[in-house]
Amino acid sequence: MTNSCIRIIAASLTALALIPSASGSMAPPDTAQNSSQSGSSTLSTASHGVLGPYLVDGQGRALYLREALDADARDCSDECSLVWPPFLTPSIPSAGDSLVAEELIGSTHDGAGMSQVTYNGHPLHYYVLDDPSRESPKYEWTETLGQVVHDEWGRWFLVTPEGEKLERLLHSPPTR
Repeated sequence: MTNSCIRIIAASLTALALIPSASGSMAPPDTAQNSSQSGSSTLSTASHGVLGPYLVDGQGRALYLREALDADARDCSDECSLVWPPFLTPSIPSAGDSLVAEELIGSTHDGAGMSQVTYNGHPLHYYVLDDPSRESPKYEWTETLGQVVHDEWGRWFLVTPEGEKLERLLHSPPTR
């Protein structure tokens, strides 16, 4: 895929995130920076009957880890970070519930006063299309649309409280 195609896809996804939600708001979903600016620096869990427990930030937004496609894969930056924004905070977050293991919480520093939160060594990311306030005729659960996404940057998974990738599917794969 060419760089221009990647930019078009990233711009399209960003524009799609600005479509009014069911609440009528034109604001984009909270990004990692909005989350950190609001003082939400906790890691908690949410649960879904099919998926089981998975990590969320202090505002309840799902967090993902990336499984790189090869050992030489770069960090998720540039176009990747437009689709998969990092979970940034000014300090290491605390465990928000008993399922989150405090000893697995860490961070990497970006040199600009913010840190990307890690869990069990995995940098944590949001998915730009996740928005629990947006109604979707296709999916019942719009807050975990990034689960098991495979793209040019890797494979993306929700994170279990044990710090591993959650491999269960919430949605059935499309049939043709």
